[in-house]
Amino acid sequence: MATMINNNVGSFGSQPMFGQSKAAFQRGIGQRTAMTGITGDALGSMSILNQNRIAAQREMQRASKTTQTDDDAINNVSAYTIEESLRIRTQVLDQANKNIQDDTALLKTAQGSGNSIVDSIKEIQRLATSATDEALTDVDRRVIQRDINRLVNQISTDSQITFNGRKLIDGSSTTGNPAIATVMSNNSLYNGTTASTALTALQNSSGVSLGIETSDRITASYVQGGNIYTASFTVGENTLEDIFKNLNRINGVTATEDGGMTYTNAAFVGGERGMLKAPELPQNPEEIRPAEPLVARPVEVIQKPEPVEDPGAEVSINPIPSEYVQADFEQPSNAQALSAYEDLEDAVNDFGDNLLAEDLPEGIGEFVSSLQVEMLASQSDGSVKDLTDWTASDAYKNLSEEARAGADANAGIINNALNNSDYADKLAAYNDKNNEYNAAARQYEIYSTAYEAFLSGAEIIAAPTELDEDATPEQQAQYQAEKEAYDRAVANYSPQEATAYVRYREQKAAFDNYKIQQAEYDQYVSDKAQWDKFDAENKIYLDYKNEYDTELYPQYQRDLAQYNLLTADIVQSDGNNGLSVTARKPGLAEQISGISINVTDASGNTKSAATGALNNFKTTTFAEDEREDNSIFFQIGETIDQTMNFGFNDMRAEAFGLKGADGNIISISTKEDADAALSTINNALSKATEQLQTIGSSEKRLGYIADSLAIEISNIQEPDSMIRNANMAKTLTVYALDFFQRDRMQSMFAIANQHSSAVLGLLR
Repeated sequence: MATMINNNVGSFGSQPMFGQSKAAFQRGIGQRTAMTGITGDALGSMSILNQNRIAAQREMQRASKTTQTDDDAINNVSAYTIEESLRIRTQVLDQANKNIQDDTALLKTAQGSGNSIVDSIKEIQRLATSATDEALTDVDRRVIQRDINRLVNQISTDSQITFNGRKLIDGSSTTGNPAIATVMSNNSLYNGTTASTALTALQNSSGVSLGIETSDRITASYVQGGNIYTASFTVGENTLEDIFKNLNRINGVTATEDGGMTYTNAAFVGGERGMLKAPELPQNPEEIRPAEPLVARPVEVIQKPEPVEDPGAEVSINPIPSEYVQADFEQPSNAQALSAYEDLEDAVNDFGDNLLAEDLPEGIGEFVSSLQVEMLASQSDGSVKDLTDWTASDAYKNLSEEARAGADANAGIINNALNNSDYADKLAAYNDKNNEYNAAARQYEIYSTAYEAFLSGAEIIAAPTELDEDATPEQQAQYQAEKEAYDRAVANYSPQEATAYVRYREQKAAFDNYKIQQAEYDQYVSDKAQWDKFDAENKIYLDYKNEYDTELYPQYQRDLAQYNLLTADIVQSDGNNGLSVTARKPGLAEQISGISINVTDASGNTKSAATGALNNFKTTTFAEDEREDNSIFFQIGETIDQTMNFGFNDMRAEAFGLKGADGNIISISTKEDADAALSTINNALSKATEQLQTIGSSEKRLGYIADSLAIEISNIQEPDSMIRNANMAKTLTVYALDFFQRDRMQSMFAIANQHSSAVLGLLR
């Protein structure tokens, strides 16, 4: 439109006026100006209209959660985040709620099958109760037995129920537990009752006698693995524990090699005192620990020496003549010289004593003492110097002139004292004996030297050195003695004898060395044998100690614990003013599913009070096999810790004791069997009902959790709706504004179009 107007104006300005008046022309110019203003408003409105259209589109996109990249989307990101987090949480909680519905359906499935099992047990209970009536015959009971068999098999079928392919109540979805033994308790007996209480002394819980007499008869039964075991005996002097002892003997007594008795498959724990041998404590390994040898362990191997021949008896040689043997000349010759010297000492002492008796001048006494010492002094050859002329002594020469003059003045007294002491004679006797000794010693030394030379293997005995012509008489005498000794030695010890003796000595030395080495080797062999024996015994000790520590003693402890268990009282206090008995072994295969104890008098009539009290053993702990934790976990919340796990009890017929692992079904074919079976059936009904109660309580809990989740979801949805409603209101407001502005713009366009027509009319 604007282009068209501009073209018209251009044409108008370039053409002649065709005679139009000035007033008319001015009027046309005014109309043109007005038209230009109207056209400008229309163009501005078109721009606003376009902006509003874009804003409306943006709001519609934001309201529909379209991702925004412009400024408005950035401003709204916080509200968008909150809105989305609330929406996501709502979805998670919705899923948890759906989980609960699925979990509830799972529990209802198990409960439905459990109800069917309970109904079957109730029907079995009814049939068993009818079978205990003596109005029925055994034929009737066999008919009933077929119905019971059918119902027990139905229980086995119902226990295999599955949910989404997973079995629930067949024992595969239980919580983890160790193997548990059956425990049965009786609270109908007086709280002072013990295992050793006589049957005739039993009282009920109120203290009233059960009226059991010695002539009455006990018929007791227990059910295990679908089999019924019965024992019957007269009351007599028996105790309460004897009931269970007799039941134990049904399937458990075995003779031992030593003539004793032991239990192999007894039903109940305890009651075997006097019948079992206590386990023997294995030998302590310390009792066989070997003592280390007192000798040191050989660290070096000693080889056995090569044998050396014994040279035999010593080679015969001429010994030193007896007169030259040291022992001979020492005793007579040396002893004589010593004896003579002692006589000389006595003479010298007498000399001194004689002078002391005289009145000698001062200084002479000291001289006499020195003289006495010098008179006994030995020379190099052992002789004593002759001092009968005392003036030749060193003691006299060392006197002062004054003292010497005093000695000279008393020379007569001194000489007289010497003569009276027999000094000269005794001195001569000593020197003679000493000379004899010296001569004998020289002869021995010469001969001994020759002999030792022979012993050492010398083939040549050296002759004494020849003397010079100017040799002194003493030297000549010495030489002569050595020559005689040499000649005699050569005559006695030839070189041939010396060679033979050397060979003998070498052989003897080698043999002696061999004996030393052999002794060392023998000691080594002895020491090694001791250590080898120790090592062998120590290995036996270590092996046994390891076996003792890892096997023998632990097994002894287990055996002792079992022995203590089996020799304890069968009937024990259960801590609740009642008595309890425990199955000997844990697990379903060994569970005791029912106990029946009937008391009849001598005529066979049942004693109701006694039977009722003794029959009231109820299962307080049901047997369980050892299982891993296979319980089912229910996710009931938005976090990983918001879970609930549930473990289903084993509801198979075997778990109730109605059926054995071998498929044997509990029997009611006789009155006694029916009585025993009824106790098992009652326990089974109690166990099944307890499981249904557990399932029901879990269903209720899931219902409470579902209600809580519904409230939480509602609380989350309310603020989410507020945010969404506010966003929608804003969007509608922008949309309405856009609508009104669009309407106004259309009006402006209409006006602009009308004025444009008027201008075109003027141009015409």
